[in-house]
Amino acid sequence: MEDTNLHFDDRGYSHYREFELEQTARQENEFVCDLSHLGFLRAAGSDAVEFLHGQLTNDLKKLPQIESQLAGYCTPKGRVLGIFRAFYDQHSLVLQVHKDTISLCLERLRKFILRAKVDLSVDTEIDSFGVVGGESSGHLEKIIGALPQNNNECHQVDGLTIICYQNSPFPRYQVIGTLSALTPVWQKFDGLCPKLGSWSWASVDIEQGLATVFSITSEQFTPQMVNMDITGAVSFNKGCYPGQEIVARTHYLGKLKTRMILGNVDTNTSPLPGDKVYATDGEQSIGLVVDATPGKQGYDLLATARLEYVHKDGLQLRNGTATAIEIGKLPYSLDS
Repeated sequence: MEDTNLHFDDRGYSHYREFELEQTARQENEFVCDLSHLGFLRAAGSDAVEFLHGQLTNDLKKLPQIESQLAGYCTPKGRVLGIFRAFYDQHSLVLQVHKDTISLCLERLRKFILRAKVDLSVDTEIDSFGVVGGESSGHLEKIIGALPQNNNECHQVDGLTIICYQNSPFPRYQVIGTLSALTPVWQKFDGLCPKLGSWSWASVDIEQGLATVFSITSEQFTPQMVNMDITGAVSFNKGCYPGQEIVARTHYLGKLKTRMILGNVDTNTSPLPGDKVYATDGEQSIGLVVDATPGKQGYDLLATARLEYVHKDGLQLRNGTATAIEIGKLPYSLDS
């Protein structure tokens, strides 16, 4: 959503001028928020689904019209270039991805189209905003009507696509559409609940253990390193895609040594994607920061780490001084 009052950080996350007030509102889990950090690729043509099914980690052929689906795009070495959320918009396939990697992913995908009847392009006509919390979702329902209730479920109404991200421990929805359809709905939230920047949505992603890949961390992780096999972004029953052999071999034959953990650091300086993670007594890096946002105290983060060090020796960041990472609890088990 276009808003001249928004300010942006180096990762593309937005916030308003009174950031401290936003941080307080975020902890209440009742707000609507800008999602200008997210971009959209539109895939048109008779071969669009077949082509993308052969490029992404998930089974697009099994994606229903009324659901969204996470999927990764990998190099032949099984390293993640970007993470998509796929859904249908008026029978056209749309891939949502962080704007920081949208050009990189589009350029790579176009190289493999060859003779397939596919047109891939950045859709600049659509945008989105987020709705978080029971009361906020109640306002959304009054404005547009019935909402999808199940995780990943989609509804389309009045030119808008509504995606349910989660219904526990609090509801979370994304509203997607053209600016002409989206803006009146956004404006109806004035005075009903706090309006926050996109960092707040990213902070909920972190709580939920949903990874984001940036250009600086592109090709740094396999899907399993950032728990994409647990969060439903990888199918092990579909055909080939770039990196499939390595991803499948790790799943069926390998023993995972690195996973993504949730943590918090009590510091005034934000960790950045790609910052190195160390064992408390180690000198070599054993993982990388995936993303971080302000928490109740310090910064909450997702980071990869070698499992043998997670509980044995503890983890820390070393940006000038050593900062311990307090490990939190993800909403899913790493043994899944």
